[in-house]
Amino acid sequence: MFKCSQCGNETFFKESNTVSRCSACFTKTSASDFKIVFSNPEKLQSPNPIPAKKNHYYKYGLILFSLLIYFFVSQYALDFMRSSVQSVNSNLSEEEESKAKVDTLVETSESKEIPSENFILTELTPLPDSIGNLYFVGYIENISTIPAEKPKVELYFYDKKNQLITSTFGYAAKDILDVNEKSMLNILLKDAPKFDRYESKIIATKLYYERKNPKIELIQSKVISGENGLKIVGSIKNANEYSIQYINLTMILRDKKKKIIHFSDHYLKEDSLGPNKELPFEIELYIHDIGHASHELNFQALKKE
Repeated sequence: MFKCSQCGNETFFKESNTVSRCSACFTKTSASDFKIVFSNPEKLQSPNPIPAKKNHYYKYGLILFSLLIYFFVSQYALDFMRSSVQSVNSNLSEEEESKAKVDTLVETSESKEIPSENFILTELTPLPDSIGNLYFVGYIENISTIPAEKPKVELYFYDKKNQLITSTFGYAAKDILDVNEKSMLNILLKDAPKFDRYESKIIATKLYYERKNPKIELIQSKVISGENGLKIVGSIKNANEYSIQYINLTMILRDKKKKIIHFSDHYLKEDSLGPNKELPFEIELYIHDIGHASHELNFQALKKE
């Protein structure tokens, strides 16, 4: 008896004149193979042959079943991958959010800005010149517990309808405004328009690096009349153990009612001044007697390296 080479089945059905198939596994076998084994070819015919049409349905069913399995497995794998990616992204987001919070805390703790309420503007007085400009002259005082780096003062001007007309800004005369220290302030408003009111905003930061203004002592000073109008004469002393340079003098004149009537800003002629040395000065103001009764001076210089 001939047996199927694939499954060992002994029954076959005839698919065509030259081809037969195993009735169990459908393995194809040529008719010539059977002639060698069998003397009676009719034994090749299965007693219950499966019709070719039903065989096709079986194949199509297998294909459809395979596709369904592939679809469900692929869908499961895709859902798993999506879940994994979302989990990773969620973990990354939590880490980034945590890092952002830490960075914010570090930035806040290391912030260089000093709140504007730690400064006071006093005696800010508008002084017009002959060509339509206004100079706002006064003082800025540091009432915080932190030295400030040359504070900036912004002025905003409004009309009667509370509409912003223009703005301007200026800086404290001193490079460093120490704790409880005052500095003269002069802010220019060019071609000053008519305005109803103005508001101020102070922007200040901590020192970029630890240092102090050089200490300069005023020995004596007075305002006198000269050929070209008023001038200020006097002398100062470098009260430091190092040389200083770029010595700057700022001056305010007041009338008998203590009202500010003039501001001047000048550099002394000398390039530098040695440690503990004195220096006389004489500066032309190029203004005539304007009824001044007193004056105030501030000095600013840089350490000579």
